[in-house]
Amino acid sequence: MIINYLGPEEQGRIAFINNLSLFFSFFITLGLNSIYTVICGSNNINIIKKRYGYYSGLRVLGFLVFMIVMLAIIYTTKPDVFFIALPILVSKFFVSLNLYQSIVDGRGKFKEYTISQFISLVITSIVVIFCIKNNYGVIAIASTFLIKEALSFFVFYFLFDKGKYFKISFNSNKYKTIFRRSSKLMLSSIVVGLFTQIDILMIGWFISDRSAGVYSASTRLTTPLNFISIIFVAIFISSLIEKYKNRKEEYYHLISLIVSALFSIYIVIVLFVYCLGGDFYFKIFSHQYSESLSLYYIHILGLFFIFLGGVTGNHLVIIKDYDSELKKTIYAACLNIILNFFGIYYKNLEIIAISSVVSYALANFLFFITYKDRLFFKSLIKGFNPFLATSYFIEVIFKKKTFK
Repeated sequence: MIINYLGPEEQGRIAFINNLSLFFSFFITLGLNSIYTVICGSNNINIIKKRYGYYSGLRVLGFLVFMIVMLAIIYTTKPDVFFIALPILVSKFFVSLNLYQSIVDGRGKFKEYTISQFISLVITSIVVIFCIKNNYGVIAIASTFLIKEALSFFVFYFLFDKGKYFKISFNSNKYKTIFRRSSKLMLSSIVVGLFTQIDILMIGWFISDRSAGVYSASTRLTTPLNFISIIFVAIFISSLIEKYKNRKEEYYHLISLIVSALFSIYIVIVLFVYCLGGDFYFKIFSHQYSESLSLYYIHILGLFFIFLGGVTGNHLVIIKDYDSELKKTIYAACLNIILNFFGIYYKNLEIIAISSVVSYALANFLFFITYKDRLFFKSLIKGFNPFLATSYFIEVIFKKKTFK
């Protein structure tokens, strides 16, 4: 609704700000989300709350640095979006406080989180519809991002947390320990933006806002699908942690089952998209985004490599191999930037879309061909069989077997 209301040029500006803020969000997240998920999955409430305090305090300080850096970059390189950017940037304050996704993944609080997100999205959608019906400008639309992030935090806090987990602590000695133990994972969170957000940033800087809007539209239906992988892996994160510690063979088998299930979902999505084609796409987007249809097909084809990111990333965190997490991210980022320059030079968005797919393939699959953990790569390959998960689910349904 928003994307059709704004049109490609204004949508391009919003997309540029969003991607720039996501690119520099390492100041806020500090790569701690995955670590905190593992902590939540293997510790008691007292430890979880204590770590919440340390991490949220550090992230709030990071938010202040984030604001200074972002305002300076926008003011000097793209001043025409300065006021549009303000509400989007301020919304990241609530992101810095919000570690609930890690608690949900680690503790299995999916019901509570789904309810809270549904409430916040309904309220935000009502505000968006109100803005569109009354023909409010782009700054009002940008303000809905602030409303969304604020509600995402407050609704979960007041309905379910109620002080059980949330805490803010400032302790310089603890921060030194956190940086020392997690520095490589933090570095990988810095580099990851070079192959997840850099596409739209380069298009916005070097081609045009309109092209950035067209490219952004092509990702609007694929990016949310990544949550399939995130949620699917999160369901089994506690079981994965336990199996890796005590029963390695079962751990790798569960990895294969998860990959197989994701591959099955991927096949269904691809068949659905290519059977319906443009008819489905233009039921959602107006024809002013017709140029983005071919880009959308490219992103859909590469979706499985995005799915694998949830599996490979969590595996490296579980085994605490932060070196490999950093290396694979750097390789993918360098490849993406190099290929993107070809797309910028020829002003060809298809090249940039293909670059994104190839980068995800390198980071989440090709890197592991030479990875030291051969059992993990074999479990990935084994998961490329959709019948593995299908047959297992049949056993779960008809033989009362537990899928875990």
